[in-house]
Amino acid sequence: VGQEHQNDSLYSGLMIVPFPPTMYLSDSDREIAEASEMNYDAIRGRFRLGLDISFAVRLQEQYGDHSLLRDTSDRAEGDLQQLYRNTRYSYAFTPAHLRALEEAEEEEKKKIKNPFKKKKEKPETPEIEQGLFGSEEQRAMPVADEEGTYMKVTFRDSTELQELADAHGIEVCLFLNQFEIDTRFDDCIDFQNKIYNREIRVHYDLIRADGKRLDGGVLTTTFPSSVNDVNQITRGYFGGLTDGFVSKVPARTATD
Repeated sequence: VGQEHQNDSLYSGLMIVPFPPTMYLSDSDREIAEASEMNYDAIRGRFRLGLDISFAVRLQEQYGDHSLLRDTSDRAEGDLQQLYRNTRYSYAFTPAHLRALEEAEEEEKKKIKNPFKKKKEKPETPEIEQGLFGSEEQRAMPVADEEGTYMKVTFRDSTELQELADAHGIEVCLFLNQFEIDTRFDDCIDFQNKIYNREIRVHYDLIRADGKRLDGGVLTTTFPSSVNDVNQITRGYFGGLTDGFVSKVPARTATD
């Protein structure tokens, strides 16, 4: 139904790829497990599903979502596992951060009066992208928590994504690369009762079926450490991650 009412000027058939279980990081599982009466694997599974559904609710009406996690067809699980085998993850600078560096560099050039003044060096990127699949040379890698970085996905086989997209009838993929819950002990809500803010971070890439990376970055939201029921977290706070994400799905251009 969502696909029948979508705007033709936007991408259709968006597929959500959940984060791999190995890309789940949390310092709060003990408290959440106790309050939710669930083991760690079940908590991780509930967060994967809850995040998937939260994105779907906000995307399906305009873009038509397809979830490999909730797909019950015979081939869906096999496709998801094959996709995971084809992916690699590493920290990189976000496209927005690199654009900001380039803009700052251009502004600096305009202000420089001395043509022999040494230009300010910008950090190296982990790869020089040529579409999606760039050079495999080893370069200095950004590290976790460095300003402007995120966990980025790349692929071993450049043709597999298009084949998967053709099989499922989609044009663009939303890869949820890594999920984190981190207690912010420097952000205290109630010192006497030891209640702090926790931050949820979801690293993502938005990639067209032909391999062009449309966007990438980190979505964040916070919730208090006094909230430990997994259902309360997913229902009450995941919307903060996914609200406004629709605006990141670009409109088609004349060259698309």
